[in-house]
Formats: sequence, C-alpha cells, structure tokens
Amino acid sequence: MKIDQHLKNIQNQLDNKNIFNFLQGVKEFREKYPHNNKINHFLEKNKKKYSLKVKTANSHLISIQKNHSISEALNKLELIYKSDSENSLLNAIIGNLYGALKSFDKAIIFQEKSIYLNPFEISFYINLNKTLILRGDSSRSLKIILMAEILDPFNSDVLINLARSYFLNKYYDKSIFTYENLINKNKGNDNFKIEFCQKLLSIKKTTQVYEILKEIKSPHYSVEKNVISGLANYHENKNDKSKEFFLQALQLNGENYKIYSYLAKCFEKEGDYTNAFENHNKAYLKNKNNPLILKNFGIYYYKIGDLDNAGKFFQKAVELRPYDHEIKYNLSIIQLYKNDFQNGWLNYKFRWLSNNFSSLEYKTDLPKFSSKIEYKSVLIWCEQGIGDQILFARFLQNKIFDEKKVYCLVNHKLVDLFSKSFPTINFISKITDERFETHCSMGDLAAISILSLSDLRKYSERYLEAPSQKSFSINSKLEEYEAAYKNKKICGISWISKNDDFGIEKSISLIELIPILNLPDYIFIDLQYGDTSEERQKLLDKTGVNILKIDNIDNLNDLNGLASLINICDQVITVSNSTAHLSGSLGKKTLLLKSKGRGNIWYWSGDNHQSNWYKSIKIFEQKIINDWKSVVENVRDYLVNNIM
Repeated sequence: MKIDQHLKNIQNQLDNKNIFNFLQGVKEFREKYPHNNKINHFLEKNKKKYSLKVKTANSHLISIQKNHSISEALNKLELIYKSDSENSLLNAIIGNLYGALKSFDKAIIFQEKSIYLNPFEISFYINLNKTLILRGDSSRSLKIILMAEILDPFNSDVLINLARSYFLNKYYDKSIFTYENLINKNKGNDNFKIEFCQKLLSIKKTTQVYEILKEIKSPHYSVEKNVISGLANYHENKNDKSKEFFLQALQLNGENYKIYSYLAKCFEKEGDYTNAFENHNKAYLKNKNNPLILKNFGIYYYKIGDLDNAGKFFQKAVELRPYDHEIKYNLSIIQLYKNDFQNGWLNYKFRWLSNNFSSLEYKTDLPKFSSKIEYKSVLIWCEQGIGDQILFARFLQNKIFDEKKVYCLVNHKLVDLFSKSFPTINFISKITDERFETHCSMGDLAAISILSLSDLRKYSERYLEAPSQKSFSINSKLEEYEAAYKNKKICGISWISKNDDFGIEKSISLIELIPILNLPDYIFIDLQYGDTSEERQKLLDKTGVNILKIDNIDNLNDLNGLASLINICDQVITVSNSTAHLSGSLGKKTLLLKSKGRGNIWYWSGDNHQSNWYKSIKIFEQKIINDWKSVVENVRDYLVNNIM
C-alpha cells in the first residue's frame, strides 16, 4: 500500500505540473525501493500519454528543421506555433534553433517550456543543459541534467553530459566517478575514453590517463593516443618525452595543426621562445580560425609580455567560440590589465569555469547580490589567496553597504587586521549558518565598484590600519640594533613569491639584490614569509650584508605583526606577492619588482612607474624576461636619488 500511495503522490505532482516535485518523488522512490520496477512502468505509461498530445506531426516539424536554413525554419515553425503552442517538440526545436543563433535567453524560454509540456523526453533536458552551459550558467545546467538522470539513470547520453557538467562545476570526484561508470557500461566506446583522458589532463591527473590509454586498442586512435601521452608528459615536466610523442603523432598525421601548437608549449616551458614562435606560427598558418591554436598563441604572447598581440588572439578566439569560458577568462586578464573594466569584468566572471583558476565558487541557493535590490544583510566571500583578498578588501568601503549588515568571509589570518580597518563589518573565517539574504564574491565586488580608471583611483589610497601597539613593540625591539641603523632609513624587503604557477618567475635572489643591499644609507629588514635564515646567512657570509630579522614576528602567520613591521619601515622593496598588497594597502611607500611576461599579474598595471591600484606603489618592470639586472639598477638609482 505504501508503494502505491507513493506512486499516487508522484502522479498528483505530475498532474499538477510540479515538475521538480514530481522528479524528487521519482528519486525518493528509487532510493527507497531500489529493486521495485513499478516506477519504471509508471514512467513508461505516462511517457506514452504525453507523446500523444500533439497537433502537428513530429515528422513534419523535423522535416522543416532539416530542410531549411535556421532563419527560414524559425519563420515556418513560429507560424505553426501560433496554433500549436503547446507542442513540446515544436518548443524544443524552436529553442534549439535560437540556441544555434546564440540567442540563448530566447532558446532557454522555449526549451524550458518543452520540458514543462513533456517532462519525459530526455533530449529536452540535454538541450537545455547545453544551452545553459553556453550562456555561462553552469550551476543551473548541472541541476537540469541531474533531473534527466532521475528519469533515466542508465542513459549514456545523460551520463556523458552529467560527467561534463560535474567537471565544469569543478566537482571533479563526481565527474571522474561518472566517466568511469559510463566507460564500464560502454567498454567498446573509445570516444568516451579519449574525452575522459582530456578532462583528466586539464586537471593534471596524469597517472590515470596512462591506464586508460592502455585500454584503447584501435589503430584509429593512434594520433590521439600520442597527443594525449605527449600532454601527460608535458604536465609531468618531461619535456623531451613529451616532444617525442608529439613528433610521432606528426609522423602519423602531418596535417594535424594542433600538434604544432602543443610542441610550441614544450619549447615555451624550456624558455626557447624562438622555436615556440615557429611552431605556434606553423599551427596558425595551417588554420587561422582554430580557437585552440589562437588561444595557445595568445598565451605565448602573454608569456613574452606582448599583451597587445595576446589580446588580439584571445579576442579572435572568443569571436569564433563565444562559449569557451577558458578563453574568455584569458581575455579578461588582458582587458583588466589595460583598464578595460567594462569588458574585463564581464569576461572575468567566467574564471569560476576555468581549470586554471584554483578557487572554488561558493555554492548556495541564496540570490547573488544586486545593488538594485534592498537587502538588509549580505555575505561577501573571499576568493583566491591572501594577497588577492587584501587587494579586493578596498571595495568594502563601497557606500552601497551602508546601513546593511555585512558579513565577510576571509582567511583566518586576516580577520583581526580587517576588523580593525573596517569596524562596521563582521569578519568570519568560516560559515556556520546562512544568516544573510544575499551573497557576493570579493572579485565580483570589484566589478560592482570599478568601471573606469577614475573609479579605481578613488580606491587606491590607504585602506588598512596596522596595530599601533605592535608597531611600538617592534620599534622597541629595533633599539637592540641602534648602533647599526642609527641615522639610516629602514627598508623592508621581500624577494620571494610562493605562487604555485609562476612564483619562480616572480622571485629574485638576495645575491641579485646586492647593488641595492650595499647602499650605505639604508638598513634592511626581512619581510619575507617563510624560513629565510639559510639564504640570509649565505648572503652575510659572502658579502657581509646583514638583513635584520625580527624573530618575534612570524611573517607567514602573524599578519598583524607583519603589518606593524611594514608600518615602522620608511620604505618597502618587494616582488609581486602578498607582502606587496599588504604594504600598498597600508599606504607605505613601496617599490615593486615586477617580472615581464609570466608573473605579470593584471592588477600590476600602471603608468610611468605609478601603480593604478595602489597610490603608494611604484613599479619597476623587467625589460627582458627573467633578467632582473635593469630592475635592480633602476631601483638602486631611485633610492640614491630619493633618500628621504
């Protein structure tokens, strides 16, 4: 009786057109009675009933779609729609055609209606899922395909799109599980295996890739196997092996233009930009309209510091493939660097879908913040690293939050420092309950606050306060070194970036800084986070230069202490790292040593050495990639000529 009552409740939800509740009922039935087949009979019976509810023959609608151009087909189908608007297939086809024209909002309206009219047709869910992805609504696209899975949990078309949607939303474990399940059910389908390998490569899970490749026996996939093996070795930094696989792939198919693009990336990794350019150019000349080739060529230009060409290639790639979120994110970096904030922020929102963007989007059913709606409470949540959180914290000054209860989720190391600087905001390091009405990421807060360079300059002044008591304590500690620093200017120094992707490019050694460290009018204090004792001792032994370390300040974990240490300095010299952001936000005179190409982050834009984002920071950029000599010389000259 319980089973029949459950089915009756599901039928009631279906009859009342409560599609979500109907599907939830089906899901609960499957979970509660996993071995009972009544639900499948129930679904099949209703599916037949819904397929009979049409005026216009399906074959006629499909014929119009197949035998006419998109615009002609739309005209004919919309005429039919006037008298047959409740036809689910008609709505679905019209929606698909609008999607093909990239009119995604219109497409979604018709595709949603097709599901409402016939919630049993799996293809309707898949079409809507794909359209939502193209529009950039990855979260909702996942919800739609999960609805299809409830109807038919063993359908391969559903599972492949579910695996893709999980992956796009960065639920990597669920995506991997779904791909594995799909491949186990379709052992002869090598296309699924190739796609799975490509997904694994994009998140650098190479070990599993090799195992899957062993299962692909068909010679038809020899080129793809060599390319995937080459990319796997590339991600493992086995460049020579990687190039071997790419060259083997070229022997099998010399017209595969993408392989030249992959070879170019190997040369880039070796710092051989001449051969990298030659291979990128080969690929480009073979196909000037391939988004992958254009994207990779754009990345090459970014790495060598040619942002104009990088932007041109990314822009063309986006025009050819406007739904490619990775390319849009790459383009946003160039646009933001060039202060094109209106376009830059539009494309920056696609960062969440980029596999090269490590932060995860906060998942919640709360609405996203809009300044047009009167909310009483809002959650602003952090993204990226500590430096980025300091960078974006300036926008907490935005007056749109006046008279609102604002909670701000940040790294626990920043809670005390930010609380002192923004006393009206409630800073938290974890979310225990959703006591707010809406939410906004820190990066999106920037998009709300800045639309022009003049907007940015309003936020470039000092906005953080260092604890004064701690600064006094540090000054007392420095009295121990009075003989050494009497009548000298105190200069804080930080020379290493710990960024996983390009920290090496952004960092400089103490030995390279000798022309600065030997200046007689300055004493240098260690602001570098992490253990620097060995490098400082080597410097002392080799040159006699002693960089003072305040031992009771943990530069890595005690950001209050580090802020106070920066506060007592007359000036700071730093590479691009969190110390640079902290120094700039405190309004401390700062000289930033900036790398050219990789490591040149979008927010270090400026004019005539002046940072756009921090009024107190002057920027000194490399002229040649990986060559700090001219930067050190220019900073030294600046210090000599501007002794305070």
